[in-house]
Amino acid sequence: MSRSLLGVIFFFILMVSFAVAGFLYLQFRAPFSGDAFDAPRWRAAAAGQAAPGGKDCGRCTMVNDLVEKHLPGDRDAVRALLGAPDKTDQKAREETRCDAFRLGLDLRLSAMWNEAWLYVCYAPTNAVKKAFPLVF
Repeated sequence: MSRSLLGVIFFFILMVSFAVAGFLYLQFRAPFSGDAFDAPRWRAAAAGQAAPGGKDCGRCTMVNDLVEKHLPGDRDAVRALLGAPDKTDQKAREETRCDAFRLGLDLRLSAMWNEAWLYVCYAPTNAVKKAFPLVF
């Protein structure tokens, strides 16, 4: 193969990699970024008040800031900050309990996804083990 052909192939692979990284960012990171966590706004979204701009996902853009900067270290503190979870899941195999908080619907995520949730999972000691958004 000539050097110019190898250069074209390398450039093509590089561009495809950037495109995939951009797509993954837009689908899985960007919808959950953008706004600082605001506890009153979080609770208002839970009460069914419309989000700014008419979106039904007033909590979505606060998730990354919440997880990275504001999430307390144990279950009682998380519930005091965020309110009662919408559902609780028990993973018996891992001995992990997870509280799930409904974030809402956001068409920016994708036409095939309907709901976004924040899962906060706890160790047996009730310490926060992990927290992550999930879309269905």
